[in-house]
Amino acid sequence: MNDEADLPLTHHEEWVKRIEAMTPVVRQWDQRIKNPMLPQPGSQLSQDNMENLDVDGTIWYQLCVSVEHLNFALDAMYKTRTVYPTAYMTVLRTAYLASVNALWILSGTGRTDRRLRTLRFIAEDTRVHIQAVRELEASEELKSAKQAQLNGLFKQQADLQSVAKELGSTEEVRNMKVNQTSNVAEVAEHFCNSDSSKDLTEAIRFIWRDGSAAAHGQYHFGLSRVKAHEINQGERGARVARLFGDFSRDVGPAFAGIRLILEKSFELYDVACEL
Repeated sequence: MNDEADLPLTHHEEWVKRIEAMTPVVRQWDQRIKNPMLPQPGSQLSQDNMENLDVDGTIWYQLCVSVEHLNFALDAMYKTRTVYPTAYMTVLRTAYLASVNALWILSGTGRTDRRLRTLRFIAEDTRVHIQAVRELEASEELKSAKQAQLNGLFKQQADLQSVAKELGSTEEVRNMKVNQTSNVAEVAEHFCNSDSSKDLTEAIRFIWRDGSAAAHGQYHFGLSRVKAHEINQGERGARVARLFGDFSRDVGPAFAGIRLILEKSFELYDVACEL
Protein backbone atom coordinates (compact mmCIF):
# COMPACT_ATOMS: atom_id res chain seq x y z
CA MET A 1 0.00 0.00 0.00
CA ASN A 2 1.07 3.54 -0.58
CA ASP A 3 -0.99 5.27 2.11
CA GLU A 4 0.67 8.10 4.01
CA ALA A 5 -0.06 6.27 7.28
CA ASP A 6 2.17 3.40 6.14
CA LEU A 7 5.19 5.61 5.47
CA PRO A 8 8.02 5.29 8.05
CA LEU A 9 8.24 8.07 10.60
CA THR A 10 11.10 10.54 10.36
CA HIS A 11 13.43 10.90 13.35
CA HIS A 12 11.67 14.16 14.18
CA GLU A 13 8.25 12.48 14.10
CA GLU A 14 9.52 9.65 16.28
CA TRP A 15 10.58 12.17 18.92
CA VAL A 16 7.22 13.93 18.71
CA LYS A 17 5.60 10.59 19.55
CA ARG A 18 8.01 10.05 22.45
CA ILE A 19 7.30 13.50 23.88
CA GLU A 20 3.57 12.83 23.61
CA ALA A 21 4.10 9.60 25.56
CA MET A 22 6.02 11.47 28.28
CA THR A 23 3.39 14.19 28.58
CA PRO A 24 1.12 12.49 31.19
CA VAL A 25 3.86 12.10 33.81
CA VAL A 26 4.94 15.75 33.38
CA ARG A 27 1.32 16.86 33.82
CA GLN A 28 1.14 14.75 36.99
CA TRP A 29 4.29 16.38 38.34
CA ASP A 30 2.83 19.78 37.52
CA GLN A 31 -0.19 19.01 39.69
CA ARG A 32 2.03 17.65 42.43
CA ILE A 33 4.14 20.79 42.81
CA LYS A 34 0.95 22.79 43.27
CA ASN A 35 0.09 20.72 46.35
CA PRO A 36 3.31 20.30 48.36
CA MET A 37 3.44 18.01 51.38
CA LEU A 38 5.96 18.30 54.21
CA PRO A 39 8.27 15.34 54.93
CA GLN A 40 6.95 13.11 57.67
CA PRO A 41 8.29 13.99 61.13
CA GLY A 42 11.27 11.78 61.86
CA SER A 43 11.94 11.04 58.19
CA GLN A 44 15.43 11.37 56.70
CA LEU A 45 14.65 14.65 54.99
CA SER A 46 12.97 16.24 58.00
CA GLN A 47 16.05 15.42 60.07
CA ASP A 48 18.38 16.83 57.39
CA ASN A 49 17.00 20.31 58.11
CA MET A 50 18.90 22.52 60.55
CA GLU A 51 18.32 25.92 62.04
CA ASN A 52 19.10 28.39 59.23
CA LEU A 53 19.50 25.56 56.70
CA ASP A 54 16.36 24.39 54.90
CA VAL A 55 17.46 21.25 53.04
CA ASP A 56 13.94 20.11 52.17
CA GLY A 57 12.80 23.53 50.93
CA THR A 58 15.90 23.97 48.78
CA ILE A 59 15.36 20.62 47.05
CA TRP A 60 11.62 21.17 46.62
CA TYR A 61 12.14 24.59 45.02
CA GLN A 62 14.51 23.10 42.45
CA LEU A 63 11.98 20.38 41.64
CA CYS A 64 9.27 23.02 41.23
CA VAL A 65 11.38 25.15 38.89
CA SER A 66 12.33 22.13 36.79
CA VAL A 67 8.77 20.85 36.44
CA GLU A 68 7.45 24.36 35.75
CA HIS A 69 9.82 24.84 32.81
CA LEU A 70 9.32 21.33 31.46
CA ASN A 71 5.55 21.79 31.60
CA PHE A 72 5.84 25.22 29.98
CA ALA A 73 7.81 23.70 27.12
CA LEU A 74 4.99 21.21 26.62
CA ASP A 75 2.39 23.98 26.63
CA ALA A 76 4.35 25.87 23.98
CA MET A 77 4.71 22.76 21.82
CA TYR A 78 1.04 21.81 21.96
CA LYS A 79 -0.42 25.31 21.66
CA THR A 80 1.85 26.77 18.98
CA ARG A 81 2.52 23.58 16.99
CA THR A 82 5.73 25.31 15.99
CA VAL A 83 9.25 23.87 16.13
CA TYR A 84 11.34 26.87 17.12
CA PRO A 85 15.06 26.58 16.30
CA THR A 86 16.50 27.67 19.68
CA ALA A 87 13.78 28.78 22.12
CA TYR A 88 12.85 25.34 23.47
CA MET A 89 16.43 24.60 24.48
CA THR A 90 16.71 27.82 26.50
CA VAL A 91 13.63 26.80 28.51
CA LEU A 92 14.75 23.19 28.83
CA ARG A 93 18.17 24.32 30.06
CA THR A 94 16.57 25.77 33.20
CA ALA A 95 14.49 22.63 33.67
CA TYR A 96 17.67 20.60 33.28
CA LEU A 97 19.83 22.57 35.71
CA ALA A 98 17.14 22.65 38.39
CA SER A 99 16.61 18.88 38.11
CA VAL A 100 20.37 18.32 38.32
CA ASN A 101 20.61 20.54 41.42
CA ALA A 102 17.81 18.63 43.14
CA LEU A 103 19.33 15.25 42.41
CA TRP A 104 22.82 16.44 43.36
CA ILE A 105 21.66 17.42 46.85
CA LEU A 106 19.44 14.37 47.30
CA SER A 107 22.22 11.97 46.31
CA GLY A 108 24.69 13.13 48.94
CA THR A 109 26.47 10.22 50.62
CA GLY A 110 25.00 10.98 54.03
CA ARG A 111 23.26 13.60 56.15
CA THR A 112 26.33 15.78 56.57
CA ASP A 113 27.07 15.65 52.85
CA ARG A 114 23.49 16.61 51.93
CA ARG A 115 23.65 19.48 54.40
CA LEU A 116 27.00 20.68 53.05
CA ARG A 117 25.71 20.56 49.48
CA THR A 118 22.64 22.56 50.48
CA LEU A 119 24.87 25.02 52.35
CA ARG A 120 27.06 25.54 49.28
CA PHE A 121 24.01 26.02 47.07
CA ILE A 122 22.38 28.60 49.39
CA ALA A 123 25.71 30.32 50.09
CA GLU A 124 26.31 30.99 46.40
CA ASP A 125 22.74 32.17 45.96
CA THR A 126 23.19 34.61 48.86
CA ARG A 127 26.51 35.86 47.49
CA VAL A 128 24.98 36.50 44.05
CA HIS A 129 22.02 38.25 45.68
CA ILE A 130 24.35 40.54 47.64
CA GLN A 131 26.27 41.40 44.48
CA ALA A 132 23.05 42.21 42.62
CA VAL A 133 21.78 44.52 45.40
CA ARG A 134 25.16 46.26 45.69
CA GLU A 135 25.15 47.04 41.97
CA LEU A 136 21.72 48.67 42.09
CA GLU A 137 21.75 52.44 41.72
CA ALA A 138 19.63 53.80 44.54
CA SER A 139 18.27 57.31 44.95
CA GLU A 140 18.67 59.13 48.26
CA GLU A 141 15.17 58.06 49.24
CA LEU A 142 15.95 54.38 48.60
CA LYS A 143 19.47 54.16 50.01
CA SER A 144 18.25 53.23 53.47
CA ALA A 145 16.02 50.49 52.02
CA LYS A 146 18.95 49.17 49.99
CA GLN A 147 21.21 49.10 53.06
CA ALA A 148 18.51 47.35 55.09
CA GLN A 149 18.26 44.65 52.45
CA LEU A 150 22.04 44.25 52.42
CA ASN A 151 22.11 44.03 56.23
CA GLY A 152 19.57 41.23 56.08
CA LEU A 153 21.67 39.36 53.53
CA PHE A 154 24.84 39.85 55.59
CA LYS A 155 22.96 38.42 58.60
CA GLN A 156 21.96 35.43 56.48
CA GLN A 157 25.61 34.98 55.46
CA ALA A 158 26.71 35.07 59.10
CA ASP A 159 24.06 32.49 60.02
CA LEU A 160 25.29 30.25 57.20
CA GLN A 161 28.86 30.62 58.47
CA SER A 162 27.67 29.30 61.84
CA VAL A 163 26.05 26.37 60.05
CA ALA A 164 29.32 25.69 58.21
CA LYS A 165 31.22 25.65 61.51
CA GLU A 166 28.68 23.26 63.03
CA LEU A 167 29.12 20.95 60.03
CA GLY A 168 32.91 20.99 60.39
CA SER A 169 33.62 23.15 57.33
CA THR A 170 36.36 25.76 57.57
CA GLU A 171 35.51 27.29 54.18
CA GLU A 172 34.34 30.91 54.09
CA VAL A 173 30.66 30.98 53.16
CA ARG A 174 31.12 34.20 51.19
CA ASN A 175 33.58 32.38 48.91
CA MET A 176 31.51 29.23 48.32
CA LYS A 177 30.58 28.45 44.73
CA VAL A 178 28.69 25.64 43.04
CA ASN A 179 30.61 23.91 40.26
CA GLN A 180 27.71 23.22 37.93
CA THR A 181 29.81 21.32 35.39
CA SER A 182 31.06 18.99 38.12
CA ASN A 183 27.52 18.50 39.44
CA VAL A 184 26.26 17.62 35.96
CA ALA A 185 29.02 15.02 35.58
CA GLU A 186 28.26 13.54 39.00
CA VAL A 187 24.52 13.33 38.34
CA ALA A 188 25.15 11.72 34.94
CA GLU A 189 26.98 8.88 36.70
CA HIS A 190 23.69 7.83 38.29
CA PHE A 191 22.67 6.50 34.89
CA CYS A 192 25.95 4.77 34.08
CA ASN A 193 25.36 1.26 35.43
CA SER A 194 26.32 -0.70 32.33
CA ASP A 195 28.30 -0.36 29.11
CA SER A 196 25.07 0.20 27.20
CA SER A 197 24.22 3.22 29.34
CA LYS A 198 27.47 5.09 28.65
CA ASP A 199 25.92 6.81 25.65
CA LEU A 200 23.05 7.98 27.85
CA THR A 201 25.51 9.32 30.42
CA GLU A 202 27.39 11.30 27.79
CA ALA A 203 24.11 12.58 26.34
CA ILE A 204 23.04 13.84 29.76
CA ARG A 205 26.33 15.69 30.07
CA PHE A 206 25.97 17.17 26.59
CA ILE A 207 22.53 18.66 27.36
CA TRP A 208 24.30 21.08 29.73
CA ARG A 209 26.59 22.42 27.01
CA ASP A 210 23.98 22.40 24.26
CA GLY A 211 21.43 24.21 26.41
CA SER A 212 24.00 26.80 27.47
CA ALA A 213 24.89 27.50 23.84
CA ALA A 214 21.23 28.08 23.01
CA ALA A 215 20.56 30.24 26.08
CA HIS A 216 23.63 32.42 25.46
CA GLY A 217 22.81 32.90 21.78
CA GLN A 218 26.10 31.32 20.72
CA TYR A 219 26.65 31.31 16.99
CA HIS A 220 27.65 27.66 16.63
CA PHE A 221 24.30 26.56 18.02
CA GLY A 222 22.52 28.47 15.27
CA LEU A 223 24.86 27.18 12.58
CA SER A 224 23.96 23.62 13.45
CA ARG A 225 20.38 24.45 12.48
CA VAL A 226 21.18 25.56 8.95
CA LYS A 227 20.44 23.27 6.04
CA ALA A 228 23.00 23.58 3.26
CA HIS A 229 20.37 23.85 0.54
CA GLU A 230 18.72 26.75 2.35
CA ILE A 231 21.72 29.08 2.23
CA ASN A 232 20.75 31.77 -0.26
CA GLN A 233 22.48 34.77 -1.77
CA GLY A 234 21.19 38.02 -0.36
CA GLU A 235 21.81 41.60 -1.37
CA ARG A 236 25.37 42.78 -2.02
CA GLY A 237 26.75 39.26 -1.94
CA ALA A 238 25.61 38.44 1.58
CA ARG A 239 24.54 34.88 2.31
CA VAL A 240 21.24 34.39 4.13
CA ALA A 241 20.32 31.17 5.91
CA ARG A 242 17.06 29.98 7.42
CA LEU A 243 17.31 28.24 10.78
CA PHE A 244 15.19 25.15 11.35
CA GLY A 245 14.05 23.20 14.39
CA ASP A 246 14.19 19.44 14.75
CA PHE A 247 13.15 17.58 17.87
CA SER A 248 15.49 14.71 17.05
CA ARG A 249 18.62 16.88 17.31
CA ASP A 250 18.37 18.16 20.86
CA VAL A 251 14.90 19.09 22.11
CA GLY A 252 13.66 15.50 22.23
CA PRO A 253 16.78 14.02 23.86
CA ALA A 254 16.97 16.95 26.29
CA PHE A 255 13.32 16.48 27.24
CA ALA A 256 13.88 12.75 27.80
CA GLY A 257 17.05 13.40 29.82
CA ILE A 258 15.29 15.87 32.12
CA ARG A 259 12.43 13.43 32.56
CA LEU A 260 14.88 10.73 33.66
CA ILE A 261 16.62 13.04 36.15
CA LEU A 262 13.32 14.26 37.58
CA GLU A 263 12.03 10.71 37.87
CA LYS A 264 15.11 9.74 39.88
CA SER A 265 14.86 12.92 41.96
CA PHE A 266 11.23 12.37 42.91
CA GLU A 267 12.03 8.73 43.71
CA LEU A 268 14.78 9.72 46.15
CA TYR A 269 12.72 12.60 47.52
CA ASP A 270 9.76 10.36 48.29
CA VAL A 271 11.94 7.79 50.03
CA ALA A 272 13.61 10.53 52.09
CA CYS A 273 10.22 11.95 53.11
CA GLU A 274 8.90 8.66 54.47
CA LEU A 275 9.56 7.00 57.81
